[in-house]
Amino acid sequence: EICEGMKRIEWKAFECCYSLRNIALPQTTQVFPCFALCYDLLKLFGSKEKIGDALRKRFNGLAIHQLCYFQSFHPTQMVLAQLKNLIG
Repeated sequence: EICEGMKRIEWKAFECCYSLRNIALPQTTQVFPCFALCYDLLKLFGSKEKIGDALRKRFNGLAIHQLCYFQSFHPTQMVLAQLKNLIG
């Protein structure tokens, strides 16, 4: 996970991360061609231009998925309460 305060990611940040498949980017983070050599992400999204946008929007409309993805950062009781509220 990239922290919420990260403003931009430069082009060599993920150099040689050929098998990178799982990352969450904050909505406001600017990404330069830093995923150009991430072959698994390129295969998944089709082009290096689409990767940053897709990773910034990966949780749009998926509140439960987002909660589960970041659950390790929060106390269990808080996560369970939030999950209960999301379910309904």
